[in-house]
Amino acid sequence: MSDVVIRERRSGDLAGCVAALVSVHAVDGYPVVWPGEPEGWLTPVGAVGGWVALVGEEVVGQVVLCRAGVELAGRVGLPEDGLAAVARLFVGVAARGRGVAGLLLARAAAEAAGRGLRPVLEVETRATAAVALYERAGWQLVGTEVADWRRLDGSAAHVHTYLGPACRQGAGDQGAGDQRVGDQGASEANQVGKSGASVSKSSGSRSPKSEE
Repeated sequence: MSDVVIRERRSGDLAGCVAALVSVHAVDGYPVVWPGEPEGWLTPVGAVGGWVALVGEEVVGQVVLCRAGVELAGRVGLPEDGLAAVARLFVGVAARGRGVAGLLLARAAAEAAGRGLRPVLEVETRATAAVALYERAGWQLVGTEVADWRRLDGSAAHVHTYLGPACRQGAGDQGAGDQRVGDQGASEANQVGKSGASVSKSSGSRSPKSEE
């Protein structure tokens, strides 16, 4: 199988992102409610950048970096202008088991660091694979709260808030250009679909009743 490449998302990538999201929604139920305009849903309000993962020429996943917003900043106890929220992180079902989610997360964190920002995200508490991914990557759990949306079964949803590692000198260097990782270089992350999608309510990245 071809190398995994992480690069900045282009307008021509949106159809591939939607195709990957279709598989995630079918298998994992993420997002809970399929958006009326999925291409628009891929880019939440407040987005400052987006990146995709490719295997060969196929787009297999994406991640977006957003402004964190006042509420999320208050939850982690840091200034709003020093944070960036990771959102819309998912990997298509067929591409799982290659560490793609971890690569996308690392790219978003590096881009945040390059801007002098600390990455932060929210994730549904039942998303155990995503939680494990974030904790392996050194993200710190700072709190858990009841979400303002419900799961499909009508039960209340809860979200964890995670704060990414602090910025390091030169940490943003790896964010420039395309990042190519071969089969041996990609760490094996757990499957990430519903469980890999980060939540960023304050940046507008949660669609109504969705798990974002």
